[in-house]
Amino acid sequence: MTLISKLGISKATFFRRTGLSDSNFKGRNLYSKPGSNVMVKITTTFPNVSGEWLLTGEGPMFKRESDDMPYENQPLPPDSIPLIPAKAMAGFFTGEVVVDESECERIRIPGIKADFAIPVSGDSMTPLYQSGDMVICQFVNLSDMFFQWGKVYVINTNQGVLLKKVRPGSDKHFIKLISENSDYDPIDLPLADIYQIALVKGLVRLV
Repeated sequence: MTLISKLGISKATFFRRTGLSDSNFKGRNLYSKPGSNVMVKITTTFPNVSGEWLLTGEGPMFKRESDDMPYENQPLPPDSIPLIPAKAMAGFFTGEVVVDESECERIRIPGIKADFAIPVSGDSMTPLYQSGDMVICQFVNLSDMFFQWGKVYVINTNQGVLLKKVRPGSDKHFIKLISENSDYDPIDLPLADIYQIALVKGLVRLV
């Protein structure tokens, strides 16, 4: 039985979730021995899939026999985090009915404690972050907010969701948002305009 059918998803969903495409499997079947980069993407997206099985074709397809069921019906890994679509981020942040966390894809980044991941779009933070990267984020409590100056944050504001480096503003009621791309001017943002904020803890770049 093939991996995709065992996961209980379509081929298109498999490619969308892993970021792979047919070109990654030129000259081979989807389920023949993959390269290391392909293996990482598959096992990161579907953490219960056995790396040994992917590499050798031997042993169980999943790490535990209890995982021998459609992926959609499996319990969520305890350390997985939601991957929030960029267009739904404001709803996820503010609690408006735009996206439910339980409906989001989930990923697992070993060794990083985080609350969510979000894809980067646009070029305001290049070359530090590129469009298509995923930033891994942890919420900051607004009632006890302490900025780590020079760090990058995802900030939900009345201007939308922004990915920026944060520095002190013109006075204690403002922060300055800095883009890595020099084509973008700094922004003085009133603290009162911040709905929620999260510190960027890491980066996933698919190459």
